[in-house]
Amino acid sequence: MLNVTAAAGEFLSDVLETSNAPAGAAVRLSVQADGLSAAIDEARPGDASIDHEGRKVLLLDRQAASALSEKTLDLQATPEGHRLGIR
Repeated sequence: MLNVTAAAGEFLSDVLETSNAPAGAAVRLSVQADGLSAAIDEARPGDASIDHEGRKVLLLDRQAASALSEKTLDLQATPEGHRLGIR
């Protein structure tokens, strides 16, 4: 399963709050031909989910969960500001 640092969980929570996402929505990571994509979405059957401080913040379908297994999602500082990165 993908590990999510506390900093990444807080970042995802902030994204959901500032985008006025519905209470049941979370950020979904999906595998695309050119990499990963992220979008706010509702949970679907078979999804893996990750919570941060009692709120579901991340959704992964089976393909994404498999591709990201044993990886870590963390917050990284860039010249443009903080962003999520996988290591």
